[in-house]
This record gives sequence, C-alpha cells and structure tokens, in this order.
Amino acid sequence: MRINRLRSYLLRWTRLSKFILGGYRGFFLYRQERSTLEKMIYWCCDAGLLLGDVLGFPDLYQMIEVAILTVDRRAAKELPAFSIPYPAMELSHSVRFHASPHVRPNPSTRAYVSFWTINYWGQLDPPTFLHELMHVWQFQAVGSIYIHHALRAQRMVPAYDYGSVDEILERWDTIDIWRDLNFEQMASLGADLQIRIREVPADIRAKNILDQFLTNPIG
Repeated sequence: MRINRLRSYLLRWTRLSKFILGGYRGFFLYRQERSTLEKMIYWCCDAGLLLGDVLGFPDLYQMIEVAILTVDRRAAKELPAFSIPYPAMELSHSVRFHASPHVRPNPSTRAYVSFWTINYWGQLDPPTFLHELMHVWQFQAVGSIYIHHALRAQRMVPAYDYGSVDEILERWDTIDIWRDLNFEQMASLGADLQIRIREVPADIRAKNILDQFLTNPIG
C-alpha cells in the first residue's frame, strides 16, 4: 500500500513537471484558435490543478467524503447493473458513488465526477454511468485538470457530439482522443465504445481507442 502511494505521489510530480515543460501542447483545448492571453489563463489553471494534486487535494477531498458524506464505497464490479465491458474491471475498482449530494452545479445537472466519485441525482442509468466513468479515467490519466477541460468543453460547440461511432471506428488507427476531442466528447465516445464492445466483443478497433483513455498525453 505504501509503495502504491509513493508511486502515485511520484507520478503527480512527474505529471506536473512534464506539463510545465510543454506537455500541455497535446491537449485539444490548447489546439483551438485562442489568443495568447487565453491560452496563458488555461495553462495557469491546469498548472494550479496539477500542483493541487501534488499537495494532496484529491486525497483530502476523499477523506472528507469518508468522514462526512454518505458515499457508496463499493467497487463498480460489485454493482452488476454497471458492468464495464472493457478493459479489466480492476481499472475502475476505486470508483465511488454519491447519491443526491448537496452540491449541484445547476438544476439540469444529472451527474458529475469529483475525482474518484460519481455524484448523481435520481436514477443513475448505465449510459450515464459509463459517461461519468470516462471522466474518472481522465482524472486517473491526467490528474485534476480534467475538471478544467471538461468545464471548458461544456461551453464549446459542439460540446458533447463527436460525430458517430462508425465514423470514429473507420479511423481508429489515426485518431488521438486527447488531441482531436474535447473532454466531454471523449466521455461520450468512451461510453458509446463500451456499449459497442458489449454488443460486439471482438471489435479490436473500439478496444484500441479505449486504451488511449489509460495513457497519459502529458508524456
């Protein structure tokens, strides 16, 4: 357990240092037509969030969840309705569920992710779960900057629509999800690919694209 914590801490430092040295250039957000000032603001937000990771803010939030909030700490694999077709289930063993939290960004919000926790109101249906799970994977891959990038993505046009699964699968060997899609489009695509694999388990193209969620584009 201590070794895993040490590895996690070293990963956060590595992620921050590589981001500062130019790792941010691989993200969709920084590839948009924006002024230099806007991109500087983006960079400062991301660097601050990654520094927060190093200082342990996500861990502190998790401790508060355990001590104060009513959070379902069961692993996703213990909830049959939320089966994850691909990849191995252990990649999502740390996912938590928080029903009807007090903090709601706006009345229309059905669900959102706070680090390892999926917060939701009403019935958490499988497609919504898979979409939010992709945000958990984003956090695991790139740290807390997923918050900033997802919020920016919600203001883009289109925000969630990435096209069609068939079109993406046709170019499975050239698409780079971190570069070509915003974070909400990525989550929508990831959820649809999970559903695709559930229907066509042998679709290696969908699996190859999902594998990109587990890689760190910062370097």
